[in-house]
Amino acid sequence: MNSYIRINPMRQKNSFTLVEIMIVVAIVIVLVTLAVPNFLRSRITANENAVIACLRTINNALQLYYQNNKTYPINLANLAEPVSIPPYLNSTLASGKRHGYEFIYNFVDSEHFGLSANPLSVGRTGNRYFYTDETGVIRANSNQQAGPNDQQIS
Repeated sequence: MNSYIRINPMRQKNSFTLVEIMIVVAIVIVLVTLAVPNFLRSRITANENAVIACLRTINNALQLYYQNNKTYPINLANLAEPVSIPPYLNSTLASGKRHGYEFIYNFVDSEHFGLSANPLSVGRTGNRYFYTDETGVIRANSNQQAGPNDQQIS
């Protein structure tokens, strides 16, 4: 009788092969390259929506200040403690920077003002520039600092 060596075709593997690891890494890289741009875009959209809400809040505070003092304040710091008690705004928002944007308040005269919100890093913290004034209308521009003649968003 012949003696044959039996090779077990069902032997168990206890480790991954290099090809299997490379396939898993390739799949992870593809998923990351698909997910990161969407994440960044959603972050920018969230920042812009938060800035619009901040512009409304600041505008409301300015209107309340005007009702009480018959003039708009010289700067945003006048809306927060310790200058204003009770405060119209919290000190963080009155400082002029929030959500990756810089708020620039321009006192024109006792009955007029301009308020701009510009991204600190275009493409990273926001893509649009915003503007509002005593009318409460918020305007936006995608290319440069927004002004009173730009597209109305609210």
